Amino acid sequence: MFSMISELDINKVSVIIGGNDEIIDTHDFTKNLLYNKRFVIFPDGRHSGSTLPLKEFFTDMLKNI
Repeated sequence: MFSMISELDINKVSVIIGGNDEIIDTHDFTKNLLYNKRFVIFPDGRHSGSTLPLKEFFTDMLKNI
């Protein structure tokens, strides 16, 4: 799986992270691998997508494509 990730064009990848993730305690690996202008950390977000403003994020992201 990681070999496939290294082949991605990271400019086409969006990363959404919850800053209060109770499952993953560090996102350094993800940030080092996939950091770009669409890498967003929501400080109050948790691991569950229901704690993240996904609708707003994707609406804004799709406007800029």
